Amino acid sequence: MKVKDLFSDLQTKVFVVTNQDDENELNWIIEPTTFELIPEEENFYFVKACRIFPNHIAAIEAFKISEAYGSSSHYIYLELSNLYKRLGQMDESIKYEEKFKMEE
Repeated sequence: MKVKDLFSDLQTKVFVVTNQDDENELNWIIEPTTFELIPEEENFYFVKACRIFPNHIAAIEAFKISEAYGSSSHYIYLELSNLYKRLGQMDESIKYEEKFKMEE
């Protein structure tokens, strides 16, 4: 996988660089690791700085606008719950899951 695809792997936090022949770092080849932190070995690593994905933030903002104007479907609450869960914001996830269940 290339560095530019780093966020396509939702589980891995630390990636090791296996090929850095390209001048553009986004095209370097990386492999997922099972590390939670950067190990004390000599090598190049890429780490997800935080587990927030821009497309999830944009989706949350769009769903919240829909909610503010009166959503056309209670499934918006389920989508918001799932998005917040992916971001690790469990309080918000639970809040929207409860809203979804109340509307069913």
